[in-house]
Amino acid sequence: MRFIVMPAAALAAVFCFAASAIASTPTRLASGSTGSAVVRLQQFLHMSQRGDFYAGSFDGDFGPLTGSGLRNWQKSAGYRPSGSVTVGGSQWNRLRREATVDRLAGYISKTAVQAARREGWAVDASKSPAIVSVLRYDPALRQVLVTLSISAAYGGYKSDDGVTHVTYDGVFRIFAEHDQYYTAHVPGKPWNGAPMPYAACFNGGDCLHYDGLFPSHGCVHIPSWSAAKYIDRLPIGTVVVVHE
Repeated sequence: MRFIVMPAAALAAVFCFAASAIASTPTRLASGSTGSAVVRLQQFLHMSQRGDFYAGSFDGDFGPLTGSGLRNWQKSAGYRPSGSVTVGGSQWNRLRREATVDRLAGYISKTAVQAARREGWAVDASKSPAIVSVLRYDPALRQVLVTLSISAAYGGYKSDDGVTHVTYDGVFRIFAEHDQYYTAHVPGKPWNGAPMPYAACFNGGDCLHYDGLFPSHGCVHIPSWSAAKYIDRLPIGTVVVVHE
């Protein structure tokens, strides 16, 4: 799965740009196109009032699924099914106007959705299935969008006293973010001194951070370097909801 990763200052611009800004950049999107405009197209197709024309990930890669979805939408809307669209053109604007249906996955908690609506961003960490989703409220669409969705692993280890420690459920906030060179500083714990690149910490010593799918402690392990970096650039204070 591919992800679009950029500086924090640009995150909101990618997912909240105004229609006038789109119109000023007439770009033709077709098979092979990449970038934030393709992400937007994929979201429009997924959220169309006419039906779900795109069930893939919002990865910014205009591949066969995106092309098929666009052609099917064009047929439904009475256009020639060209499989391409101009950003800011009449078809694009119609796609945008029709994109009003909330089709978030059922495993995403309502608490996380409400937090995104209220504060702009939220992280949903679902243990079943083991997926982390970054949510962003788009004021132009008046909808909560998934800007990143990735498989994850949750912590679990048994201490010397026989107690099993897991990633705790609850509603937390990101209070600290660290760079790619960060290592854990938890004296007396098995993971003390362990590398935790791009750790976004939300519950004492628990963090979302880059790691292979190896649930060795109470953190949320993200197996993609770019995805962990993306999460690490969310605003301090972002709500994190961990749940079954």
